[in-house]
Amino acid sequence: ALETDENCDFVKEFRHIVKADETISVGFCTDGAFLAQLGVPVVIYGPGKSELCHKPDEYIELAELEKAASIYKTIIRCFCT
Repeated sequence: ALETDENCDFVKEFRHIVKADETISVGFCTDGAFLAQLGVPVVIYGPGKSELCHKPDEYIELAELEKAASIYKTIIRCFCT
């Protein structure tokens, strides 16, 4: 299990970048819990529909993937400059 403080500066800035009004919980597993052990805030963010993740015939629309790539570039520029 993983829970990141939604009021930490990283999450607030991340939400601002991706234009998310709120955080939500997800019902699947990621490597995030292991990364959080390093003492860093972790968010789970990606394209596609979560109900299709890791299921037979999983897919992501190309437009969603392209939008995510653009947002990832913005996130990287923000936090790495």
